[in-house]
Amino acid sequence: MDIFGPFIQECCVIHKFAEVRANDLWNAYKTWCAENSQREQSQHKFGRYLTGKGWRAEGAKPVKRIGIGLLDKHEADPTEPQF
Repeated sequence: MDIFGPFIQECCVIHKFAEVRANDLWNAYKTWCAENSQREQSQHKFGRYLTGKGWRAEGAKPVKRIGIGLLDKHEADPTEPQF
C-alpha cells in the first residue's frame, strides 16, 4: 500500500526539473494529513519513501528534493472548466 501516494497525487508535481525545499514538502504533507484526517507518518519514513521513488535529496540547509515540487494552492483545478 502506498501510504504517501494520495498526498503526492493531490499536492505535488513530478518533473525532472522540479525541486522543493525538503522542509516545505514535509510541512505540506503534515498539513495535508491534518486536513484529510490521515495518520501522519514519521519524517524519516517520508524521506525514505521519497528517496526510494528517485526524488533525491541535494544540498545542505536547506536540503532540496529534486524531481518533485509542490503544486501552487491557487492553481486552477485541471478538472474544472475554465471560463
